[in-house]
Amino acid sequence: MLDIAEITNWNEYVRIFVTLFAMVSPPIIFPLFLGAVGDRPKAQQLVVATVGSFSYLIVMLLFVFFGKEILYLFGISISAFRVAGGLLLLLMSLEMMRSEPSIGGKAESDSTAGAFALGVVPLAMPILAGPGTLSTLVVFANIHDSLSHKFVVAVVVVVLFVYLMIALRLTVYSGKLMTKTATVVFYRIMGLLIGAIAVEFIIHGIAEHFPALEISEF
Repeated sequence: MLDIAEITNWNEYVRIFVTLFAMVSPPIIFPLFLGAVGDRPKAQQLVVATVGSFSYLIVMLLFVFFGKEILYLFGISISAFRVAGGLLLLLMSLEMMRSEPSIGGKAESDSTAGAFALGVVPLAMPILAGPGTLSTLVVFANIHDSLSHKFVVAVVVVVLFVYLMIALRLTVYSGKLMTKTATVVFYRIMGLLIGAIAVEFIIHGIAEHFPALEISEF
């Protein structure tokens, strides 16, 4: 069902994009990607980057449209998941703001694992689409109970997929795109943004159990 009022609330979708982007921002994925591919040839690294990006897209779209049903299968309500996701985001943001990201990464290369498998696990899951990302996505996708809203969230996911495809392939050729100082500053700014959104998640999750609380629409 198409709801024009919902899908024209661009501030909401910008917030969704910023939150999900922060979880796969350059300071986070570059060192993790380089650590995952190790000293493999560039051709294999490109395969890992491509497979990882497409696997991320598939998993994220699955949770956009069926995440709620997956939760209900395990008897978990959206409000409880929102509080849990908010707490997880809050812990993540605190860690991002008080520590420095690892620039080097651990260069390991498993000669028995193919580049394709490496792109799915561990790159797509749990590096790119980890528990924090998926829990956040499920909450965002169910802010409004309409198919039009989910389609717009899906568009956000596709934009992130395109970004990941480009960023990871650039990483293969450039190795490191940011200086240590720029990485630390960017990392902490993203942590602050995630922390603010995490607090909103928690407040609104609790409010769903206490309807008397007057909180503006998220």
